[in-house]
Amino acid sequence: LAMLAALLGKNPEGLYFFEEIDTGIHPVRLHLLMDLIERQTEKQGIQVITTTHAPTLLTVMNDQTFENTSVVCRLEDSSDAIIRPVAELPNVRELRQGQGLGRLHESGWMENALYFTEDYDEVEDNS
Repeated sequence: LAMLAALLGKNPEGLYFFEEIDTGIHPVRLHLLMDLIERQTEKQGIQVITTTHAPTLLTVMNDQTFENTSVVCRLEDSSDAIIRPVAELPNVRELRQGQGLGRLHESGWMENALYFTEDYDEVEDNS
């Protein structure tokens, strides 16, 4: 309810952060939440940052949301994490059309793509 009140209120703020937006929402209804967020960000000119582990949300996002979505992965044997736009992962646009992002996420493909394409020297230099 808090998300609805924030997104549909008369005087929306410029930025919202919602953690684990899928918590407490039936998986069949997650597309409605994603649709609301996408419509309100465009209509109200607001920015919404969310976190989720729900593959369903990756499947129902529109193209603009896809372009603005990042994946976060913790490096093996490290406390460091990698954050990279999903759209920058190799062949992801083609795979999105064929496999779907939700299925890629469930299979661990995104983490593998990050692991095998990340420049670890650069990550270590930034630590």
